[in-house]
Amino acid sequence: MPPPAAGVLYCPAAASRASYGIGWLRPGNWTGSRHTAKQAPAFRKHDRYKASSYRAYNFKMPRRYDSWFWIGFCQVPLWDRAVIAALGPGIRSDAILDVGCATGRLLAKLADAGATRLCGVDLAPNILGVAAEKLAPRLVAPELRAADAEDSIPWPEHSFDVVTLTGVLHHFYRPDDALREIHRVLRPGGRLLVMDPELFPPLRQVLNLVLLLAPHAGDYHFYSRRAAAKLLERAGFRCLEARRVGLWAYLLTAVRPDAPTGPARQGAAPGRPSWRQVSRVVGDRSRKGAAGRRRRPGADGSGFSPVA
Repeated sequence: MPPPAAGVLYCPAAASRASYGIGWLRPGNWTGSRHTAKQAPAFRKHDRYKASSYRAYNFKMPRRYDSWFWIGFCQVPLWDRAVIAALGPGIRSDAILDVGCATGRLLAKLADAGATRLCGVDLAPNILGVAAEKLAPRLVAPELRAADAEDSIPWPEHSFDVVTLTGVLHHFYRPDDALREIHRVLRPGGRLLVMDPELFPPLRQVLNLVLLLAPHAGDYHFYSRRAAAKLLERAGFRCLEARRVGLWAYLLTAVRPDAPTGPARQGAAPGRPSWRQVSRVVGDRSRKGAAGRRRRPGADGSGFSPVA
């Protein structure tokens, strides 16, 4: 099923500030300025990391995000070039969703590289207003929607050929939920490209400990390449490649297989029990056998002897 018509913004500005409601606005009528109260909406899961991320990217950073110190320090322009190179010639025909698109930096680069079927989703409506302004001069009109990817990505299943996740994985408070949503909107055989900072140990461990005590701009947990790959596999993806990009990042390329994988399948062939199921049955029988044993006094009256 193709994505909905391009150029439509999904925005909670038309709803109450107390709830993450639904409103539909055209790019020319963007009213992100209505989100002026320093109050986060009521998410499905109330957590301080989500509220921190919303306040930072909806109120503090929309206009200065692209000139932020970390954009240059982490070599983010190099991330964009690596993603475009990984997409290859299919970029012109693929339906691409950028999760956590922020100001539309990557979407603009994808459009310049020839992509024509682009969509973006972000938690913060105001930063999507900046993205709409940035993308307006281009011939491509990406569809931008404000939503919490950990709860629901507002597109039907099997809508996209590619999903990109650049600098976003470490913001997820519930990464399993977000990755399952990404898995849902990807077509079978579709690709997921994950780019995230790769910090050297023990810096990564120390920073993660600090973030447990004091969340900063929605940062929750930084993952190693191996840990990130395990997250993807747990959500049903098959990792194809993991490599370093520049000094501070890694790129994971994963695919949604045509057939179920991971915990849903457990490596079993159709109609045959997996080794996990076999071991569970054997273990149950052993426990039942042990529980069924009786003990009676010995013939000499001392001690006890087991009787089957």
